[in-house]
Amino acid sequence: MLHIFQSMEAEKLAPIAKAKERAQEALTKSQLETEAFARATQDKLRRSMEVNQENRNAQIQALQTRLREHVSTPVPSQYCHSASFLPTFIIGSVP
Repeated sequence: MLHIFQSMEAEKLAPIAKAKERAQEALTKSQLETEAFARATQDKLRRSMEVNQENRNAQIQALQTRLREHVSTPVPSQYCHSASFLPTFIIGSVP
C-alpha cells in the first residue's frame, strides 16, 4: 500500500518538477539576455561618450588655433591711435 502512495505522489510531483525546471531555464535565459543587453548598451554608451570627447577636443583645438592666428595677426596702424584706449589687462601697465 505504501508503494502505491509513493507511486501516486511521484506521478503528481513529476509534472511539477518538470515545470519548475522549465521555469528555471527560462529565468536563466532571461538573465543571460538581460546581461548581454546591458553590456551592449554600456559599450554603446561608452563609445558615444568617447566620440563626444574626441569631437569636443577637436573643437577646442580648432578654437585655440584660430585664437593663436588672431592674436598673432598685426593690428593695422590706423586702429592703433593710443595705448590709453586699451584696457590695462590687455597691454599691461602703460607708462
